[in-house]
Parts: sequence; C-alpha cells; structure tokens
Amino acid sequence: MVALLVGSLLLFIVIGVPLAFSIGLSSLVYLLVKETLPIGILAQRTTLGVYSFPFLALPFFVLAGVAMEYGGSTTRILRLASAIVGNRKGGLAVVDVVASMMFGSVSGSGVGATAAVGSIMIPSLKKRGYPAGFAASIEGCSGVLGSLIPPSLSMVIMGVSSGISIVGLLIGGLVPGIVTGLSLIAMALIISSRRGYGGGADATWREIGQAAAGATLPLLTPVIILGGILFGIFTVTEAAVVSVVYALFI
Repeated sequence: MVALLVGSLLLFIVIGVPLAFSIGLSSLVYLLVKETLPIGILAQRTTLGVYSFPFLALPFFVLAGVAMEYGGSTTRILRLASAIVGNRKGGLAVVDVVASMMFGSVSGSGVGATAAVGSIMIPSLKKRGYPAGFAASIEGCSGVLGSLIPPSLSMVIMGVSSGISIVGLLIGGLVPGIVTGLSLIAMALIISSRRGYGGGADATWREIGQAAAGATLPLLTPVIILGGILFGIFTVTEAAVVSVVYALFI
C-alpha cells in the first residue's frame, strides 16, 4: 500500500499535476483501493486541516501586501532608500536589500517581496550598469528575508502546525532576519566597490525629506503590527486584519 501511495504520487507529479493536487489525488487513490476507510474522510481531514483561526492571518497578510504594492507603498519605500544610499557605489544594491526587508515586514511573504520589489529593482539595477546575474542574485537572496522577518507567513504556518507560540516564532525571526539583511548589504557593498558597480550624484536633503515624508506611513506598518502583538492589543490574526485596514487607509 505504501508503494501504491508513493507510486501514484510520483505518477501525478510526472504528468504535470500540481504538487498540492498530486498529494490529494494520491491519497484518494489509496482510499479507493484500501476500501476500509470511507472516502468522506478525505474531505473531512482536508477541512479540519485549515479550520483554524490563526490560519486566517495568512490571506489577510497577503492581501495587505497586495494593497501596499498596488497602492504605491512599494514605490515610496524604494524612493526613500534610493535617495539615502542609491547613488553611492553599490548603493542601489543596498536599496534592493533594504526594500525587500521592508516589504517583507509588510506582506510576510518572501515570494511576494521578491515579485513586488524585483519587478522594479532588477530593471533599475541593470540600467545603472549592474550585471543581470548580480541583480537577480541580490534580489533572490534578499527577497526570501520576508520568510524570516515578522510577520512571516511561514512562521504562522509552523506555529499552527506544531503548536508552538506564533508570537514567539515571529519575535525569534526578527534578529536573524536583520542580521542576514545586514550581511547581504555588506557583501553587496564589497562586491560593488571592487567591480565598480553604481555610483553617481547624491540626493539633496530636500529630496531625502520628500522621500521620507512619503514613506513614513508605509514604514509604520511593521511597528503597528509587532507593537500590537507584543503589547497584547490584538492577536496575530487580528493584527493581519489591522494591517489590511491600514494598507487600504494608506
């Protein structure tokens, strides 16, 4: 029976069925052949697997990230980071890392941060003379920081599945995420300095001030989320809903 389960799973994967559906279909094949268990148990267990209040945080954090992206918050954050360090040697690579960290702290999704920031930053890096391979590498490495820096969707899933404190997991991912981001910034600066990537005229104080004014509200999002959770004002799921409302307000 184990061979049937594994074999049917591999078959569905080989013929191009998405992995999630392959797992469900192979389980259905097992139940059909086994005949000692009712098929209805598949639907029951599937429903119970996601019937969890903390799991509601996942779609809400994703929605908040989408609202931030289409509302222009990503562009505002990029403009501020670019005004501060974007015109220095390797500065635009630093902007990429910082922006990915910031957007990850809003959406909680590494994939979402990579898609949202990368679609803007990779073309910008290439225009400034950065090689395409370097641009893709720095975005690929910094984008996944959204899975570490709270509010991380991966942490929420892990907490619900294992029974570990979600708040503890979110706080635990903060320091490693920041340290990893700083390490990426250091490496980007070293490589860019050695190879002569980037450079140009610095932004004026007025330009920095205007960029800071536009990015203030988006940058308050992680402060509101983490502050509300740590001080017990709302749960992780409620924090996700608050982030959506705040994103729509922005």
